[in-house]
Amino acid sequence: MRPSLLKACVSVGLMVCSLCAHAQQWSDYKCYVVDTEGGQWVHLFEMDPQNLRTELAALPGRLILDGFGRTLAEVRAVRECVSLDASFSSLEARTLDDNTPK
Repeated sequence: MRPSLLKACVSVGLMVCSLCAHAQQWSDYKCYVVDTEGGQWVHLFEMDPQNLRTELAALPGRLILDGFGRTLAEVRAVRECVSLDASFSSLEARTLDDNTPK
């Protein structure tokens, strides 16, 4: 392969990769959720802020995992989600958030 053709291929590849990386800007959100057994949780979820409504709609059915990847619960309902540095509007969620190890 000629050096000029190789440079062109590498340049195109880098441009495509940078566009893909720019298109997916994920953010962490803390969500106040209820599991299938009625337990209440404040749990962190990574979501795309550009599609937040869709991301929130997809949370029911997702699993809550511990630090080792073991299933703790399954989300039944989402009560509230906020960015990591924001406070919940619900007193119950704020209290649970304050008592949740981080």
